[in-house]
Amino acid sequence: LRGTLAETYFRGFKRVENRGTFTTPLGDAAQIEILRGPPSPIYGAGKVGGLLNFIPKTARNDGGYLTEITGQATVTYGSWEKRNATAQVGIPVDLGFANGGVYVFGEIDDSYSYYRGVHPSRQMLETSAEFDFGDGWTFSGDYMYYHANGDVQTPGWNRLTQDLIDNQNYQTG
Repeated sequence: LRGTLAETYFRGFKRVENRGTFTTPLGDAAQIEILRGPPSPIYGAGKVGGLLNFIPKTARNDGGYLTEITGQATVTYGSWEKRNATAQVGIPVDLGFANGGVYVFGEIDDSYSYYRGVHPSRQMLETSAEFDFGDGWTFSGDYMYYHANGDVQTPGWNRLTQDLIDNQNYQTG
């Protein structure tokens, strides 16, 4: 998918086209489906670069729904002032007439880059709710908030020079 225009889907629904100007939010992925090359007609007209279908984490696991509250938090600090924090929690819900749960994931990334003058940051909140009402009736709903700042379109990925690193001068032509 790198370097060629491609499609991004969220649970099978097409998302806003990303022409390399922001980081694709994948922190909450339970599963990622990657299709190389042009998609089949079932996906409609698509890009030659293929597609990525993002499936978020939910309160449903392999054996059914969560049976107890689960969660995790991480903090990362690394080279080039990499600063990232995530938190996630899964909550089982029994409504009497429906069984299911809610899963919430949040991420804050405020990292610098190895390119001088490039300071991308992003915030993401993703919430999934799934309920089984019996007799084959289910409900699934998702909400994702994503805000990114400071990303630049392909900052020298194809022409990395020392002048770009030192002085932010990008040579084209």
